[in-house]
Amino acid sequence: MSGFDIIAVISLGLIAVGRLSNARKGHFLTGLGWAVFGFYWALEFPYYLSIADFINAVLSIGAPPVFLFLAYHEFLSYEWGEDYRPLSFLASVTAGTGLPYFFIKYVPFISKNLIDAVAYQSVWITNLFGLNLSVSGGGWINGEYLAHIDGVPVSIILACTGIQAILVAFSLIYFSRGDSAVKRNLLLLVIPVIYVANLFRNVIVFLIVDANGISQFEFAHGIVGKGLSTLVLLILTLYTFKKIPQMYDDINGLFDLPWRRGPGHDYVAHFDAMLGVKREMDAVGADGGEADGHKNSSGDEE
Repeated sequence: MSGFDIIAVISLGLIAVGRLSNARKGHFLTGLGWAVFGFYWALEFPYYLSIADFINAVLSIGAPPVFLFLAYHEFLSYEWGEDYRPLSFLASVTAGTGLPYFFIKYVPFISKNLIDAVAYQSVWITNLFGLNLSVSGGGWINGEYLAHIDGVPVSIILACTGIQAILVAFSLIYFSRGDSAVKRNLLLLVIPVIYVANLFRNVIVFLIVDANGISQFEFAHGIVGKGLSTLVLLILTLYTFKKIPQMYDDINGLFDLPWRRGPGHDYVAHFDAMLGVKREMDAVGADGGEADGHKNSSGDEE
C-alpha cells in the first residue's frame, strides 16, 4: 500500500470510528478524519498534474478547504452536543465507499478476479459487434493488476470495473433515511444498471480504438465513455431522489452548512425558504428524524 493510500485509510478509519461512536467525542474523531482526508487529496495534486488530468488536479487542490470546513462543523457538533444529520450521512457514505474500495484494491484475489470478470465480459459484448478480441491474461505493475486485451492496445484496470460508482451508489442508498423496502428495491435496480453501463463504456472504448487507433483513446475514454457514465448516473440519481426524497433533503443540508450558526438548525425549512418552496412536513427537521411523507403546498402527497 502506498504512503498516500495509508493516509487515506487512516482518515477514513477516523471518520468511520467517529460515526459509529454514540459518544460526543465521535464528532471530534470524524472532524479529525475530514481534516486528514483533505490533506490526502492535496498530496495527489502533483500526480494529477503529471498525467495532465487538470480537472482532478483542480479538484484535489481545492479539496483541503472543503474538508476543513466539514471538520469545523463536526467540531461545532462536538461543542453543541448535537448530531447534524447531513454531516452524519456524508460521513457514513464516505467511509462506506472508501474503506471497501481500498480493501478490494489491496486484496489481490478480489481485485484480480473482478478485473478479469469485467475484461472477459466486455470483450464478449464487443465481439458481438464483429470484432475478434480476447483477454490474454494479465500482470501486476506497481501493485496494480492489468488484464491485457488482444486486438486493441488497451488494458482493463480496477478503475475500469465501475467499482467506485457501485460503492458510492450502494452507500448513498443504504445510509439514507428511506424506507427499507424501497432501498432494497433500488439497490436491486441501480447496482446492476451501473455494472452493465460500465461494461458498455468499455465496449465503446474498444470499438473507437479499434476503428481509429490508440490516438483516439483519450477521446473514447475521457469524453465518450465518461459522458455515457455521467448520463446514466444522472438518470439514476434523479430516480433515486424521487424514491427517497429524504436523501435529497440531506444532500441539500450540506449546501446549507454556511448558514448553520447554532444548534438545532432546520436545514430543510431554511433551504426551502431560500428556494421559495412551501412544503408541509410531518416530522423532518435539523434532528434528521424520519418523515411520514413529503407534501406540496396543496397538501397532496407527492
